[in-house]
Amino acid sequence: LIRMKINKYGFTLIELLIYISIFAIAAGLLSGILVIFTRIQGQEAASSEVTQQLSFIQTTIQRLVREAVNIQNQAGPAYASSTLILRMASSSLDPTVISSDSNAVYLKQGTGPTISLTSDRVKISQFQAVKYENPGGHAIVQVDIGLTYNSPRVYQQITRNLKTAIGRVTAATFDDNLLPNQDSQFSIGIAP
Repeated sequence: LIRMKINKYGFTLIELLIYISIFAIAAGLLSGILVIFTRIQGQEAASSEVTQQLSFIQTTIQRLVREAVNIQNQAGPAYASSTLILRMASSSLDPTVISSDSNAVYLKQGTGPTISLTSDRVKISQFQAVKYENPGGHAIVQVDIGLTYNSPRVYQQITRNLKTAIGRVTAATFDDNLLPNQDSQFSIGIAP
């Protein structure tokens, strides 16, 4: 009979190689999962940032167009511009200018300072305003905005585009009461 000597105080070389191999495989898998998780988390953070800034620009432009007395841009797609000029009722806010370059979207109201509506976390890939006018109707501004997350990592350069139309509607006001005639009919616009 062959007797095997059992080592009670340590591991054999084969046992150590097996343990190291199992540990290396597990560490490789876990580090791969960590890299993928970090990449997805970075993409989601970039996407969220771009979406929030796009939403902020949209709501700001909508509010300002609806508060405007007039849209000064020339009408038609031939006059598409990276600047939107709004005339406001308040002299301290007139004119309100929304403009863009590749770095940011800017807002300047009256003689006030020019402020940035976007942070340095995004780049402007597109900003274009086109005014459309219906004779006798209200003016509409079509705004095309494209934002890209500002990152050196390609997988984080998320781009979101928004194409929206905003109508400037003013309500009709009358300076006199409308009263029916004796036959319950209304007469509007008759000169005295």
